[in-house]
Parts: sequence; C-alpha cells; structure tokens
Amino acid sequence: MSTVLITGADTDQGLAHARAFAAADWRILAAGTRPLDDAARASLGAALAVEWPYDPLKDGAAEDLAHHLGAEALDAVVFASETREGIDLPAEELTRDLLVEAMLVNTYAPLHLAACLQPSLAAGEAPAIVALVGNAGVTGSSVMPHGFPLKTSKAALRQMWRNLAVEWRDWGCRCVVSVSGAQTGCHDPVDRVLAAIADPQTPHYCEV
Repeated sequence: MSTVLITGADTDQGLAHARAFAAADWRILAAGTRPLDDAARASLGAALAVEWPYDPLKDGAAEDLAHHLGAEALDAVVFASETREGIDLPAEELTRDLLVEAMLVNTYAPLHLAACLQPSLAAGEAPAIVALVGNAGVTGSSVMPHGFPLKTSKAALRQMWRNLAVEWRDWGCRCVVSVSGAQTGCHDPVDRVLAAIADPQTPHYCEV
C-alpha cells in the first residue's frame, strides 16, 4: 500500500485530498494545526494511519514532523497548509507583516518541509510532492480581485517546485503543481493530482 503525508489535513482542501487518496487505497498520514474531528476521521476509515501536529509558523515544526516519520518511506506528500490572510485587502492596505506571513506559510514552509522529508521521499516508490497553487498562483490568469499575499506566495511556490524538479530529478522525485482550473479548465483537481501521481510517464515537473 502506498503512503501519502498530507499537511493541512484539517482544512477543507487537505481533507478533500485525504478522502480521495483513501478511496484510492492509499495509507494516510495526516498533519495539521488541529486534530481531525470525528466526522473527518470516520470519512477516512482504516486508511488513516496516524495524525501528527504541524503548524507551519512554529519553529522546528518541519523537523518535528520528519522526526515523527522516522525512517518510514513516503510515496507522496500533499502540501495543503496555507494562509489566506489579507485576501480582501487592496494594495494600499497591505502590510509587511501580512505579506511576510503569507510567504512563510505558503512558500517557505512547503519547501523547508520537503527538504526535511527528502530521505523518506527518496525511499518511496516513484515519489511525488504536490503543491496546491490554484488559480491564485498562475501569473496573468487569476481573476480574483486583490489577494496580493496569496497570489504572490502561491506564484512563488509554483516557481519553487520548478526549481526542485531540476534539483531532485536525479533521484526520481516528481514535482506536481495543482493549478485547479487556471489553465486546464479542471473541475476535479484532486482527481487530476491522483492521476498524475499514478501515471509512471508523469514528468519530473507537471501542472494539473
């Protein structure tokens, strides 16, 4: 059975991915700032192997999560933790603190955690890391008004994944970016993520 770690499993998008992976017979490792509620646990059933705390704003959170994982192999990691603070603010009301927090949570934290999990990913079978960028992170196509912290940090995350695809291709890691529907017209982004991971022909960098 393949194993996936999902950060932000306590969020709507994280739980949606967890349910889809569970339905596809994956073993789920859930990480989030809050424990899953009873309904969420029930919806994952026996696929949910363990829950761990993970707050991307907490110092040492990535290292703690990697320590919990130990030598266990990972076949995929889905980075669903995010902040959407300041999404409704116009440019003149944007503060430095809001932008810094968005870059920390939405860009730096996934990159740093991926680096901490590299040994576990390298031990997996055709490993993949999935960044949930959405329409906000696709430069020139987002129709969302304002949203400067989210758009900036998600666009940066998309570029980070391009960089990782070059750096990590030698050991077989595939870097998948879910753009939800920005370029693909996709209404089932979770299904497209699963399909990309399952396809052995998926290149080292792809957008779905």
